Amino acid sequence: MFVDESKVQGFLLAVASVPCSEVDRLRAAVGALHLKHQDRIHFRREQTGRQKKILDTLTSLGSISTVIYDARRFHDQKAGRNAAIARMADAAASLQVARIVIEKDDSAAEQDKVIIARRLKQADLSEVVGVVHCRPNAERLLAIPDAVAWCYVKGGMWRAAATPLIKEVVVLLAAVKKCEARPTYRPIGCRARLHAAGAARCSILCRRTLGVKLSY
Repeated sequence: MFVDESKVQGFLLAVASVPCSEVDRLRAAVGALHLKHQDRIHFRREQTGRQKKILDTLTSLGSISTVIYDARRFHDQKAGRNAAIARMADAAASLQVARIVIEKDDSAAEQDKVIIARRLKQADLSEVVGVVHCRPNAERLLAIPDAVAWCYVKGGMWRAAATPLIKEVVVLLAAVKKCEARPTYRPIGCRARLHAAGAARCSILCRRTLGVKLSY
């Protein structure tokens, strides 16, 4: 598995799975797309013509299956990342992949490791699945989830062009804590969300009208 993220409009994780037997072939093909003196492909910074060429090449290679974990509905981007990393780790355990390669984000790498280690341990696969955080210039195939993530977030013709590379989109939703009126009342129609303004509004309204204690 090769994993990259997008933080545009919220957090999204792209996870590209490649058969072990195909890794060398795909690395060579992606390497052939590099321009002179280019040590990585950063899709966002490529010119439009190059972007189309890269996508066409990736699509023609076959053997690439990408799952999108879309956590952009989370108000807290860190919580969204944690949820996406956990789902990715569960999928890795289910598939018993040989290795997870994640583009390194210094601000999140340690927390990623904790979440992944916990999930793999639960599946009794801690010693089976390798986990590596690395820079994109150290692993050519990180260009695949980078391109797919960018195209998916961009939408329109770009998302359509990347569709052959996408196997599934998993939309992750943040848990919504509902009002719990005590001892016997429950506010009708309370739709407060986790953000502070909604919680404060609901709390004030329910206390005034019902005279009950609320917890969030």
